[in-house]
Amino acid sequence: MKRFIIKTLWIGCVIAGLFVIFCLFLRYCGISDFAYKRFTVGKQHSLVIGTSRSAQGIHPAVINDYFSGNSEFSLPIYNFSFTVTDSPYGEVYYNAIRKILNADRERNKKGLFILSVDPWSLSMEDTWDAEGCREKASCVNKIKLTGMNPNFQYLAYYFQLRDMTWVDQTMQLQDDGWLKINFSMANTALVNENVKQKCALYRTYRMTKSLYRLCWLEKTIVLLKQYGDVYMCRMPVHVEMLEIENANWGNFEEDIRKISSFHGVPYISFVYEVDKYRTIDGNHLCKDDGALFTKNLCDSIKTYYNGIY
Repeated sequence: MKRFIIKTLWIGCVIAGLFVIFCLFLRYCGISDFAYKRFTVGKQHSLVIGTSRSAQGIHPAVINDYFSGNSEFSLPIYNFSFTVTDSPYGEVYYNAIRKILNADRERNKKGLFILSVDPWSLSMEDTWDAEGCREKASCVNKIKLTGMNPNFQYLAYYFQLRDMTWVDQTMQLQDDGWLKINFSMANTALVNENVKQKCALYRTYRMTKSLYRLCWLEKTIVLLKQYGDVYMCRMPVHVEMLEIENANWGNFEEDIRKISSFHGVPYISFVYEVDKYRTIDGNHLCKDDGALFTKNLCDSIKTYYNGIY
């Protein structure tokens, strides 16, 4: 009996050890799903906030390199963006941001917070929100254990390898939170088809301006201003996607600028630079143009920071 118990424990330890090694392999090879790593990192002083647009389009490495000589910002910055269904502005996302935020300020330094805003992240949608806020069923709300590696709670309930095409390095969530999508822009026919399908999908959404989400955007700004500088930005999209957004929420720019003015935080809008940046599907910047956009965003932040505007 004693030998059986010892053998059982030994086998259990081997299985547990192999499982941990597997989890670490997935982490370091970058073939985990779109969110897992974000629940394994520790608390952060600086953050990128938003949906999949900023997850793919705002590169922390570019920001860190650009401001490496700035002794006032507490870097590195971490991209804590998820998706339009997981992280629209609201109480759920606010609580997740508060949980990852490092409240212990570095001496003589302040955080840098970039909040990506767009109509979809600040709206209610009839289908998504029919049973209440759409993000309540998401990992952002359900995963209570963070900063653990491996994160067994996430692995048990949400982890996905998708299918073999995804495992084949198409999507790689980086250690800094940037979601790298390896997609060739050389195939213009495929890009055009992606844009067509994505815009057709977004036309089916019955989006309405949400006072609830606008309120929580303001609460998020108030929270983050306690720890550093806050900048709101609207990222560029394909002209067809912009037309859909304008048709649903024509005065979005005016609404955000009012919030910007009231809270004293800059709002940097690239929305009408539709011909300057390429998207893989009308909604998400390709990785090369995402790097260019991030650099230009940093230029604007530097300009505001120096008080030129």
